Amino acid sequence: MSDNLSTSSIRKDFGVNASKPSRAGSTFMLLLLLAATVALSYFSWQQQQTVAGMQANYQSLSVAAATISSLQQKQAQQDKSQELLDQRLKSLEQAQQQLLGTQQQSQLTVQQQLQMALNSVNEQSSQLNAMSQELNSLRSKVADTGAAALRSQILAEVSGMLRLAELRLQVAQDIDSATALVRSADAMLVKLTDAPVTALRAQLADDLGALQAAQQGDSRKVYQQLSEAITQLSTLTAVSKTASNDTTVKAPNSGKPSEPGWVNNTLDFLGQYFVITQRDAAITPLLSPEQIWFIRKSIELQLQQARMAALNNDAALYKVSLTEAQAAIAESLQGAGKEALLKKLAELQTATLRPGVHSLAVSINSLQQLQAQAPAKAGAKQ
Repeated sequence: MSDNLSTSSIRKDFGVNASKPSRAGSTFMLLLLLAATVALSYFSWQQQQTVAGMQANYQSLSVAAATISSLQQKQAQQDKSQELLDQRLKSLEQAQQQLLGTQQQSQLTVQQQLQMALNSVNEQSSQLNAMSQELNSLRSKVADTGAAALRSQILAEVSGMLRLAELRLQVAQDIDSATALVRSADAMLVKLTDAPVTALRAQLADDLGALQAAQQGDSRKVYQQLSEAITQLSTLTAVSKTASNDTTVKAPNSGKPSEPGWVNNTLDFLGQYFVITQRDAAITPLLSPEQIWFIRKSIELQLQQARMAALNNDAALYKVSLTEAQAAIAESLQGAGKEALLKKLAELQTATLRPGVHSLAVSINSLQQLQAQAPAKAGAKQ
């Protein structure tokens, strides 16, 4: 009864006649139910999202709570460590204060000891000054009395060195040994500083320059190149001086055809395969091994003689030996390297050997004058 009343009242409210239901009213009801369903679904989804967010917040709060608890534990450990450090710092400060007190006492003791040491050093230095003054006066006396003897001894040694160097130059032409002796003599003269000795050292410097210029000659280079030329002789072959090439003699041709006949036909056929030659000169026999060895050995001896002449600075003998060697090679040898060897020997013939031997006579005379003046200068120094 109540349901009917409520339904009828609803129908009246919405302007629907209860006795005459219509299609529009049912459609409206369906739409209303659909809207209610959608609203209910949206509300339910919103509630689920809210619950999910609350769960996530709960989890994050749980993690934060665990982190806070671990941080509290670490803070407690740090507090304990800080207490231990404070205690150690206090102990270190106490030890430092004790050390400072001990150090101050030690510094006072060290300063006292240093002062005592300085006093003793000053006393010793004053004694050493007095001793050095006495030693200097003694040295000056000894130097004054021994200067003449020392000067004479040094000049005598230098004179012996220069005379030996001059002997090596003039007799053996040993420039290297002479240069070494002149250098040693100059090193001995460094101990003397007076003006005449300085002039003598300047003269020795000129002598050294001349000796070095003599060392820069082409003798050693020429010696090595001649050795290479002697080695190249083994690649050449010795030939006879009267050997001549074969000469081919052709039959005279008159311009007329050959006469028919079996002889002429035979000669024409054989002429296609054979050449008739005739020698105008006598046949020269081949050289024997002994003759070949003699030719090469004679040329080698001439080159050896030129090499020794280069070492002895004998320019005349050097040029004569090279000229004879070139003539013998051009006349008696043949081979692929003949022209190159002759060209090399022609270049060596124009090489410059060592210049003339230098003389140390001027320096020796200057040294003799110094030795004569040495006693007078020694007396003047005294």
